[in-house]
Order: sequence, then C-alpha cells, then structure tokens
Amino acid sequence: MKRSPIQEYVHQTLKAQSIQRGNIPGILGYSNTARALRRLDKLLEGELKDTDFIERLRASPQFAGPKLEEAIRQTKRNSEINRNEQEMTKELRCRRAFVPHGWIETELNGRREPRGMILMAMRIEKMIHIPSELLRGTGKLHLGRVGTYFGELCNDPQSKINSAEIFGDPVRILFRNEFDLCHVYEIKQRKFTGTKSVNWKTDEIKFLYY
Repeated sequence: MKRSPIQEYVHQTLKAQSIQRGNIPGILGYSNTARALRRLDKLLEGELKDTDFIERLRASPQFAGPKLEEAIRQTKRNSEINRNEQEMTKELRCRRAFVPHGWIETELNGRREPRGMILMAMRIEKMIHIPSELLRGTGKLHLGRVGTYFGELCNDPQSKINSAEIFGDPVRILFRNEFDLCHVYEIKQRKFTGTKSVNWKTDEIKFLYY
C-alpha cells in the first residue's frame, strides 16, 4: 500500500536521524507511549484531525520544517481527492440501482422530532413500492396510473400512509420517477400538483442511501 505524504516524511525523518518509532512519543512530550503511537498511526493513515499531535511535530526540532508543512498540505489534498472520488462512486452506484418509488412527506404538527436510531426506520415507513406494471408507457400515462394508485392507498385505512404516524401526519407523496426529480402528489387534493428537484445528499430521502 502506498504511503501517505506524511507517512513518507516521518519514515524518511526517522531513517535520516536514526530515531526509533517507539521514541517518538517521548520526543513529542507524551507520557503514554501506547496511546501516542496509536495517534501517530492515525496521522500516518492520512487523518489530520489530531491538531495537538501535529502542533507537537511542528514544535519538535526533529520534525519541524518546510518539508513537514508540505507533507501535511499534500496529505490533506490527497484526502480530499479520495473523499470526492468515494462520493462520486457512491452516487454512480445509487443512480444505477435507482428504481422509481414513492416517498411520504409528513408534518410533525407540534410533535417531537424523531431522533437517534428511530430514523433508521424512515426507509421502511416512508418509502412506497410502486408495481412495475404502473410504470409502463409514456410519462403522462404512467403518471395517471400512479396517481390512481396513490389515491387508493390514501383511501385504504390499513395502508402505510394511514397506519404509520411515527414521523408525523402524511401531507404529500413524492413520486420519484427520476433520481433528481419527483412529481408532488397532495394527499388532501388527491392529485399531482407539480414537480420539484430532489437532492439525495441533503433531502430526507438521504435515509434511503445509508
């Protein structure tokens, strides 16, 4: 596995100055050697959140200097590139696996907002499976069939729309026929009233991709 820039710099510094890895905690002023070495390993993996450890490196004669700063900058840049690539890979995977579906939007109306592990149930409680035969044909044609299907669900007291209120009172259904776009079905009016964009990272539907 290729070393991170900060890992390469520390390795070269230890080699040039004949310093043993186990001596690094003492050089940086740490008394708990095992804990300091664990923190060092995290840093060498490319995690730059441990500002105290980094500042101690900057303050030590053995490690301080322009090469350390360059290694930190390059490691940070590489981490950002890796995160972006991972995010793009996840999005492509989600887009390929996308299947049109419904999503129930609710309003709390004074109730406490759900938090914690209960949010993991949102996918089950809010997602509506749409039979594949309703999605055949042109856009207007299947939109009419889906609207009829949603109306039937709204009229059924045993349906998900009427039986689950853990996340609030159902007010509309989003028909996600595209990954980034949905048709808005108003439950009270029993009809589609328009469209709106969907952001899989920030909107409530993000719970589908956890």
